[in-house]
Amino acid sequence: MSDSFHKFWLVFPFLLLAVIGAGIFLRSHLRRRRSQYVARRQFFYRACRKAGITGSEDLRSTERYHAAAQLAQEYDLPCSCRDTLGRILDEEKPFYEARRRKSSF
Repeated sequence: MSDSFHKFWLVFPFLLLAVIGAGIFLRSHLRRRRSQYVARRQFFYRACRKAGITGSEDLRSTERYHAAAQLAQEYDLPCSCRDTLGRILDEEKPFYEARRRKSSF
């Protein structure tokens, strides 16, 4: 009984370090993936602006919707329906305008 108790205390610090290391790795991995997704959304919004698509109201026409869907596919965004593309455009618009105002000063 005491032998297994001592083995536990011998192994416990290594298990604890492994769990902490895995947590740090997962947190940094998720943070990197999230920042990559945000960057892809920003590039998608800029490409849509160049194509003349500025918001969800522009997706009502079929040709603009197909152009936006093709751009979303190019930027690896998992969306193809009008509502999702419109939501992305509407969510990115204020951030884009703020960055534009900030860079103009």
